[in-house]
Amino acid sequence: MIAPSCTARFPELRREIAEAETLAELKSAILHTRDALGIDHCFYHLVSAAVRPNGFGTFPDKWERRYYETGYNTVDPVATGCRARFDPVPWQDLDWTDPVVRQFIYESHSMGLSPQGFSFPIHGPLAEFAVFSVNHDCEDAEWAEFTTAHADTLLLLAHAFHARARGILSPSLARRQLTRRETEVVRLIARGNSRAEASRLLEISEHTLRAHLESAREKLNAQNTMHTIAQAVGSGQIVL
Repeated sequence: MIAPSCTARFPELRREIAEAETLAELKSAILHTRDALGIDHCFYHLVSAAVRPNGFGTFPDKWERRYYETGYNTVDPVATGCRARFDPVPWQDLDWTDPVVRQFIYESHSMGLSPQGFSFPIHGPLAEFAVFSVNHDCEDAEWAEFTTAHADTLLLLAHAFHARARGILSPSLARRQLTRRETEVVRLIARGNSRAEASRLLEISEHTLRAHLESAREKLNAQNTMHTIAQAVGSGQIVL
């Protein structure tokens, strides 16, 4: 039975997610999230990560193994359908007509997944792409009532999981994330301020400013200051 409300437990769940330091702790947090929601499954998938595992959740282990063994990750209609979307995506709105996709559906259902699904596309600051999905076996009316009532909370949970999971599943993303001060330095230089002007505005020495700029260059694998700015803008870390 779907829980009538998970709002009361949201602060507790968000705190557990935010404090997770390992994949095991994230798995525990998503299990508790599933239980609080009173549904069958929750799953977080960092689609853009080349590493394995690039996701975690409560889907059956046999389905997760099958998913990668058969290459379903390359035709997954949920990941494909969410890639160009920003709003929540009901699974019934996705394209399930391709024969390979229909086989995907058949096998997922036979291994314990329901056709009732709701997914949240997540587009991160370093061009990463992830999907947070919930899944439950119930009637259409009950599922529509649940997703309508809890869409806002589910969206917040999706982004809470992404904020922690991106660095744990793909450490290179965390290493490329600029600090607040590095972002400020690059933004001011990008807007045409000299190093002397930028250091005065930030109330730091030019030596410290150069250190932040060099750190940003290394994180973004840039060749010079202009390349650093281009990489920062391209990855969405600064807005001019």
